[in-house]
Amino acid sequence: MRHEVIPIEWPAWRYGPNDQSGVFNNPSEVPMGWSKYPNTDNFKASENECFDTESLRKQCEDQGIEINPQWPDKHMAILLGLVQPEV
Repeated sequence: MRHEVIPIEWPAWRYGPNDQSGVFNNPSEVPMGWSKYPNTDNFKASENECFDTESLRKQCEDQGIEINPQWPDKHMAILLGLVQPEV
C-alpha cells in the first residue's frame, strides 16, 4: 500500500515590516502586509564574506527555517545569526 505524503504548512513563520517575524498557526492569524519570505532590501553582501550554500541550506533546514531557493547566501547567514545585517 502506498501512502501519500502531505506537507505540513502550518504553523509557519511569516515576516512583517521593520524586520518583524512570528510563528502563526493558520493563515487567518497572519497580519495584513506580512509575507512568507522576509524583505531582503536591507541586507548588503560584503565582497569579503564567503559562505557555503549547501551548508547554509542544511543549517536552515535543521533549524526549521523555510528557505527561498533564490535567497543569497548572505541572507541565509543573517537568518542563522552568523552575520549581522548592515543598515
